[in-house]
Amino acid sequence: MFIFSGFQKGTSRKDSNVEIRVVASQDKPLVLTMNGSAQGQSRDMATFSVTDQGNCTFLYGVVDKMDPRMFGTWQVRIDLSGLSGAKLVSGGQSDSIALAGATIQCLTSSHHECEHMQADFAKGTLMRFGPIDLDEKQDGYKEQKEKSFNEAVQYLKTKICKV
Repeated sequence: MFIFSGFQKGTSRKDSNVEIRVVASQDKPLVLTMNGSAQGQSRDMATFSVTDQGNCTFLYGVVDKMDPRMFGTWQVRIDLSGLSGAKLVSGGQSDSIALAGATIQCLTSSHHECEHMQADFAKGTLMRFGPIDLDEKQDGYKEQKEKSFNEAVQYLKTKICKV
């Protein structure tokens, strides 16, 4: 989940007015819920799910609970059996990941996300929303983000997919 979304169970971030928490609402398949709270009110913002289908293939889904333009609601099948490299790509409104050798197939979307992201999926690129627990203004932010991502990819390659 961390590789695809940037989120992991238990992470949180508190700014002056808002606290955002990521909690596991289900373990199999893994479903993480992003919850925001401010001024004594709490609301689920989005859910992110990942299902291991075996043979290094995963279903990854995003369900926006607030504004469909923020996260969108869509599901993709990601085949990492041919993964030859993975890297974070910064820039734009959010980071993305480039998964060289991966196959990403959009299965469903509610607001034309499949159409809008198809060119990126065809290149093995996927939008990534997190992490939220790192402060962008902190020295070493980019390096820490890349280090965490690279560690997760290495874990995937040696423990889960063995590619």
